[in-house]
Amino acid sequence: MTDPLTSDLVQRLLVCAIVGGSIVAVWRVSDTQDTIRRRLLFGIPIGTVVTMVVVMCVYLFIQGGISHWQTPVTLPFRAWSYFAPVGILTAGFSHFGPSHLIGNLVGVAVLGTIVEYNWAHYPQTQGTQSFATPWLNPYVRGFCLFPLILLIVGILSAIFSIGPVIGFSGVVYFLAGAAVIRYPLGTVVALSGADALRLGINSLESPVSVSSGRAAFISPWWADIAIQGHAIGILGGILAGIVVFYRKYNIQTSPERLWIGVVLVAAEQSLWAVYWYRGIQTFVLYRALGVALISILGIVVVFSWRSRGQWKNEDRDIKSLIGRAGLPLLIIALLVLAVPAIPYNLTTVGDTTLPGETVQVREYQLTYAENIPNGLISEFDIEIFGETTAVNASGVIVSHPRYGIWTTAVSKGELALRGQKQVPIGGVQWRTEIQAERDGWTVTGNGTVYRVRLRTPAEQRIVFQSPPQTAGPVINGRHITAIPTVDGYDIVVRGNTGVTRRLIPAQNQTKTIGGIQFSRANNSIIAKYNQTTVEVLTRETYR
Repeated sequence: MTDPLTSDLVQRLLVCAIVGGSIVAVWRVSDTQDTIRRRLLFGIPIGTVVTMVVVMCVYLFIQGGISHWQTPVTLPFRAWSYFAPVGILTAGFSHFGPSHLIGNLVGVAVLGTIVEYNWAHYPQTQGTQSFATPWLNPYVRGFCLFPLILLIVGILSAIFSIGPVIGFSGVVYFLAGAAVIRYPLGTVVALSGADALRLGINSLESPVSVSSGRAAFISPWWADIAIQGHAIGILGGILAGIVVFYRKYNIQTSPERLWIGVVLVAAEQSLWAVYWYRGIQTFVLYRALGVALISILGIVVVFSWRSRGQWKNEDRDIKSLIGRAGLPLLIIALLVLAVPAIPYNLTTVGDTTLPGETVQVREYQLTYAENIPNGLISEFDIEIFGETTAVNASGVIVSHPRYGIWTTAVSKGELALRGQKQVPIGGVQWRTEIQAERDGWTVTGNGTVYRVRLRTPAEQRIVFQSPPQTAGPVINGRHITAIPTVDGYDIVVRGNTGVTRRLIPAQNQTKTIGGIQFSRANNSIIAKYNQTTVEVLTRETYR
């Protein structure tokens, strides 16, 4: 029986009461309330809140998260290609799942509040009056202008990111870049606060967690980061911060504080995780290069800061030259990151027909294939550091020519571990789930034979059969081979007397094939000849 004092509901209420009470207590004794109200309408970062509501609405009503909170539709809402505008326009606001969504919303809540506070709803320049122009109207600045800027940044993050990105993290990094210019070390503290806020949310979602060791298919965490898009976001935010905070408000800070803040923020946000793809489910991490790059980023930002007023300075000393080089270096770095996305995203789906057997749902085509060239054909081949964009794929392939989709929805390794996986497909206001299933037998002394089935609401079909495998043991000069078929698995016995092929025996049955007796029990097939007994096949098990 569960102790009432340790129930999830009681623990959630305690967390809310204690944390909420702490915040209220600090707020009541704080002297900053009037300062906040002088900068923010009603003392609230309204633009940040409106932006978060827009992102949440995309997840709930466009991706279908309101009815499938854990598994929203994502495929059509990723930035596949410039020829697929639906993905380009929605990718910056869509998310893989609740943890992805909440992580970005927390980042926006913390960093957006800092930036919006310093940008201010009310004019901060002496002599400027609120409501003098529409752009100085606090309501316009709070409810419209600030959210509009962030939404534009979200679309630009998809346009200039390499690959089918998804998520609002480009905007989060933009806010981080703008915030670190104003509060270099304060932004580092704010990011720690964001981690604490995520911890609080997790404590409400799962007050108690019980875990145990288990097998799992896990790709490197850094392989899920859109590093190029994040870098563009933070550089764009730094550039905006310099223009708005330094040039408009003439805010001062020390170069060493700025460098430390930028490097710490970049390190905490994993901007050092520079990686590339290599083959099937293989990734290369350039850790040393990444550390060097975030150090250079700190230098470039300091140089950009020193560029304030240097263009009118006719001195030729080294400090003046460094000052003049600051902003151009920052802009060049931004262009170097953004421009390669243009040829990369000029892509088309190479062949509208997937290899082998396929199933079709509306305009979606699905199949399973191994070691085939990626179907997104770039207008230009990109090779760098010995790596190339021309990589092969293995797993459940999903294609949608009009949306520009061609992707491995479930990798070969994940399906081999799990045995089955659902693939949600759909579009705006419609959704269908495809079930991918694998079954197979491990052949003694060799590999595995297996099949992959796809189930749709209308049909089910075997779409892949692996090559045959021959068992290591040889019985009386006869070789035993397992062959997957549409109807099941066949056993082939080859010897001096010829070749015999029959379907494997059913559970608790025995068959004689090529003079050898095969019995099936407890997910094993045993071959017996005279006094020789050998296990030749074992049923695959999945987690």
